[in-house]
Amino acid sequence: MALEAGDLDIALDISADQVPSLESNANLKIYKGQGDQIFFLLMNMDPEIGGPMAQDPVQDAVRLAVDTEGIRQLMSGSASTPVNILPTHWPFTLDQSQRLQRNVEAAKAKLAEAGFADGLTVDLEYPDFTSGDVAIGTLAQKVQADLAEAGINVTLKPGDLQVTLERYRNGQENFGLWLWSPDFIDPIDRIAFTPGGKVGLRANWTPERASQSLNDAVAQAKVVTDLAAREKAFGDVQRIMLDESAFAFLGQSGVQVAYQGNLQGFVYNAMWRINPYTMSK
Repeated sequence: MALEAGDLDIALDISADQVPSLESNANLKIYKGQGDQIFFLLMNMDPEIGGPMAQDPVQDAVRLAVDTEGIRQLMSGSASTPVNILPTHWPFTLDQSQRLQRNVEAAKAKLAEAGFADGLTVDLEYPDFTSGDVAIGTLAQKVQADLAEAGINVTLKPGDLQVTLERYRNGQENFGLWLWSPDFIDPIDRIAFTPGGKVGLRANWTPERASQSLNDAVAQAKVVTDLAAREKAFGDVQRIMLDESAFAFLGQSGVQVAYQGNLQGFVYNAMWRINPYTMSK
């Protein structure tokens, strides 16, 4: 590795598997922390596109069936599990005690409630590439296995990034696996996942397809500025979206960076990652 040979000062995006060997090198330092990239399932709210996935009980079944702890272990390193729309280390995120727990039998009951007591079959579209040390194809296979236990038979439909990205952005996928990195580090960024938001509309989730209580909570979160009021508003949005949502949030990737031990002033920042002007040797 060029870093170990001294040809590089910093190696970004090293894999979790590389960390143990690099940690054994006394000349190197390792930064391990939380990333801001979240992987999620999208379920289209338009019945003509989403079909069964547009039904609330089916969406509940998906959220109940996914094994988020197993996904966290699969992602490895310092990966974590977001409770809802906010990354685990952001302000106003819900406590982990409020995270939905896997319950396959409850998922089956939700499917029966929707009229699919014998299960259903659905295609899962996703871009076939690796991001943040997470191979999306491997993650899709894990989702496929998890949902199969509840009676949701998933046919994997990997595709070229640009092709799948266009379908995703145009709201054409009935069931998709995607990722989201923040445009800026503030909870308001995650309003994108609410009805009428940038990502919400990719699931054809309009305010007309949402409850008044959720729309009201979103409206508050957009405008309040007082710290306590923001915490309440974003808490309300997340609590409602635990049960009412076009999404199932799967995991949050970690960050591993290796750098030379004699490099001074290294600080990791989620927005611009590193600032060369603060570092010296």
